[in-house]
Amino acid sequence: MKKLIFILASLVLLFGACNIKPSAPSQEWCEWAFNQIPDHKDISEIDSTAFSTEFYGLLKEAYKAMDWETEMYPGMIGDYEFLFYWYDGNGDSILEPEDSELKYETGEVADGKTTVKVKVYAPSFAPYSPTDYEFDMALVYEDGLWRIDDWRNGTRDLTMKDQVKRYIEWYNSNKDTAKAAE
Repeated sequence: MKKLIFILASLVLLFGACNIKPSAPSQEWCEWAFNQIPDHKDISEIDSTAFSTEFYGLLKEAYKAMDWETEMYPGMIGDYEFLFYWYDGNGDSILEPEDSELKYETGEVADGKTTVKVKVYAPSFAPYSPTDYEFDMALVYEDGLWRIDDWRNGTRDLTMKDQVKRYIEWYNSNKDTAKAAE
């Protein structure tokens, strides 16, 4: 009888542990993860553990495609250009002015996913540029850690993951065409 009670208690604990939801990422983690975004950076300059396995794999493939494209079309601004513009545009950074404020607002955690709203208030950019910027950093809880699984710039229709997938499709169709022409 004691064995049966022990087994039942163990099963209850095991099932209870399976239903534990991850807590929301900390502000410190959000800051670290934001600093891994390859805005105006090469993928070699970031920590791959900040990204989900799928998203980082897609980014690696996109950077490989970028290398191919720059070799095929030297001196041209290619279709890869979006890879460098996650939150900053071409020119001054919204984060450079001393009066810029950066905030992270974590949404509800559900099914091992959440979204962090990254908000930047940059009053020094007025009157010619907006002063408020908002981005969505989609996270997934993978291997016991939060990881970036996508990114949305509030001014773009497509998420970064969608743009990367389209670019990889373009690369795959064009590299085959280039090989056939050789």
